Amino acid sequence: MHDAIKAALLAVTGIAAITDLYTRQISNALVVAGFAAGVGLNLWLSGWNGFLHSLGGFGLAILMYVPLFVIRARAGGDVKLMAAAGAIVGPRDWFTLFIFASIVGGVIALAMLAGRNAFRSTFHNVMYIAKELAHFRAPYKSRSRLDIASAQASTMPHGVAIFMGAVLLLISRHY
Repeated sequence: MHDAIKAALLAVTGIAAITDLYTRQISNALVVAGFAAGVGLNLWLSGWNGFLHSLGGFGLAILMYVPLFVIRARAGGDVKLMAAAGAIVGPRDWFTLFIFASIVGGVIALAMLAGRNAFRSTFHNVMYIAKELAHFRAPYKSRSRLDIASAQASTMPHGVAIFMGAVLLLISRHY
């Protein structure tokens, strides 16, 4: 992975983590800049193959995250950040980033659950979500606290998990 790609990934996800942690939002300007940097850098470094590589990462991220947005399990900023990261690193490294971010996000979520003593209620919510999805129903429609946009929902700054996933990706690629 080229140093410019590494720098773009760390800059975009790092800024997103900070803003998500403090404001609980990820800026559209940041993700548009990240997408443009990803496409531009890949095109510059590898020509049309780099351009297609960038679009492949972007497309994979959209394919994986839009369904989570549709069922309101992820916020729009999270989807756009992962799409921008996909445009920066391409599909293979994006999938690795996704795995690392998911693990980090799981650890953060477990810590939050422990702090709130909410394991039991979360287990019941997960079972309810699984049942509703198995019946092709959106879980948030009948339980507002399962809607990420609801004030009742327990949420975490996913931008932090994405940034930590990016750091782990770079370490795994011998940063």
